Amino acid sequence: MQTSVGRERSERRTASTRWRGRRASDYLVWAAILCGLIDFLLTAVLPVYTVDSGRAGAQPRYSLLHVFGPGVLVLGAIPLFVSVAVGVLLRLDRRDHRANSPVIGAWIASALLLVAAGIGAVTFLIGIYVLPCAIFLLAATSIRQDELAPKDSV
Repeated sequence: MQTSVGRERSERRTASTRWRGRRASDYLVWAAILCGLIDFLLTAVLPVYTVDSGRAGAQPRYSLLHVFGPGVLVLGAIPLFVSVAVGVLLRLDRRDHRANSPVIGAWIASALLLVAAGIGAVTFLIGIYVLPCAIFLLAATSIRQDELAPKDSV
């Protein structure tokens, strides 16, 4: 049985993670999806790859799509796919006996994207653009895990 103090704490906890009736984690997931979409578009149009022209002076730069072909779009879409997958995992209900399994899956996917962003930032210039997406997803997962945590009944 929950006392009035416990009920107030639980209502305050829920209200602090909601903005205009939506969960804060939802906004962060949408921000990550937007970052993933921008990353996908940058893969197609941002000139980050320098090609040796054989002349002295400034060398021409081309987009990854222009240099490597359409197959690179699959790699550019990974942050978008991970963002949508984490969003779906965070929206799942706790109806089964493994209540935290969707959140654990979201933690794993978000952490793997952060590792990929770190590796990509060191090896490719485009990797640094994935970092905000990973940070948004980690924050959303953390907030969602806090929302799903059992409420203390003081």
